[in-house]
Parts: sequence; C-alpha cells; structure tokens
Amino acid sequence: MRPPLAITKTYRISSARGPSGIDTVSILVSTEALAPAREEILQQIQERLQPDHVSVEDGLALIAVVGQGMIYAKGTAARIFRVIADANINIRMIDQGSCELNIIIAVKETEGPKLVRALEEHVKEYEVDVMNLQRATKLVPGELIEIQLENGATLKSKTV
Repeated sequence: MRPPLAITKTYRISSARGPSGIDTVSILVSTEALAPAREEILQQIQERLQPDHVSVEDGLALIAVVGQGMIYAKGTAARIFRVIADANINIRMIDQGSCELNIIIAVKETEGPKLVRALEEHVKEYEVDVMNLQRATKLVPGELIEIQLENGATLKSKTV
C-alpha cells in the first residue's frame, strides 16, 4: 500500500489509505488538494503501479460513526445500514477497523446532510453524545491516522 501513498506524498498531498478489497485499493484525498497535480498523479499511478483501472470520484462525504459502545456490540453495523437503507441513500464506500471503534461511510456529498440527520434521529434512542457539523481539514498518515477538524479537534484511528 505504500506506493500509492508515496506518490501523493511526493506532491505534498495529505492522503490516507481507504478500504481495500480483493481487487481494489482506495486512497482518500481532498479534491481541492488533488486538483493542482491530479493528472500527473494519475499518470504516476498508471506508470509505477500498472493497475487494470484507475478512477477518481469527486464529491463524496465521509460520515464517521464512532464510539466505545460499538466495540463487541452485536448488530451495530446492521442498525447503521438499516438507517441508511431507510433513508434511501446509496453507500459508495464502507470501512470498519478491526478495533470496532468506528464505521466510516462514504456517500455522495449531496446526501451527507440527509444521512447525518437520519443517524442523529436514530441515536436519540440511545444515551450517546453527537458531535456534528465537523469538517476534516487534514489527514495525517502514521501508525494512527489523524483527522484534523476545522474546530481544532483531532480524531485518531487505525483506519479512515
């Protein structure tokens, strides 16, 4: 996984590894940060890694559902995905680290507010704190990936 991240690092663009599958690798990077070197980076990925296919999807919102209470709690993911299905929202990407501390969901940016409202409505049944209207300003790779927020807060996770 280092080569794609090394390519973005060469251009001084903050990026993080996203979920990967049998035949896919995802890299998360801000559209605005990618813009100045977008074509060069895509060309570098094609030349150095020789993937079957490369695509960029702009306009995604990442929604993080995070909490200690999620650890070993059976059915948490099912409840989250039921809320998403009931809101008629299409999921573009899903990630959950092995620590079970968070689930990250990517949806179209236009669907982000709708999903947040649906999740907030759902969690009213539980005793939880909701931290909303936060926007990530920077991803800092490392052993723990840091997500720096506009309000100055920092979230740390093994996966983003």
